[in-house]
Order: sequence, then structure tokens, then C-alpha cells
Amino acid sequence: MKDLRAKPPAAMVISLRRLPSHGREVADTLWYTKWGRAIPLIFLDVEPEKVDATRAKFPVATFLSYDDFLQTLDSLPLG
Repeated sequence: MKDLRAKPPAAMVISLRRLPSHGREVADTLWYTKWGRAIPLIFLDVEPEKVDATRAKFPVATFLSYDDFLQTLDSLPLG
């Protein structure tokens, strides 16, 4: 966490495809701190029945399918 605080990422992409509890734990850890709440969270492949609970806990997070995320990346002018 010290490294993340010293140089926070532009966003945190968290895949919930495999071991979703681990991804939610990472998000919980970030949201526990004031500086971590400033890092945008992007959740990938949240199970439909868990979207509402995850959105309630992280209301400003973005939720995407893996395919939508790849399309979004492809559309960015990254040089």
C-alpha cells in the first residue's frame, strides 16, 4: 500500500472473473483510506446477481464486461 500511496495509479482495474472475493478485498482496502477513494475503480465481469451489492459498496465504480473493457481500450488514442 505504501507504493500505491506514493504513486497512485490512474485507475484500478479489478477482475472478478476468478476469486472475486480477492478483488473485492483489494477494493475494500483502497476505499478504507481517503487517498485510495480518489483512485477510480473499474470492476470487470461482476456476476449479475452481485452487481447491486458491489455498486452499493462502491457507488462511483465502473462496471464492465471483459469484452467491453477491451473495446474501450482499443478505442483510446494511446499512441
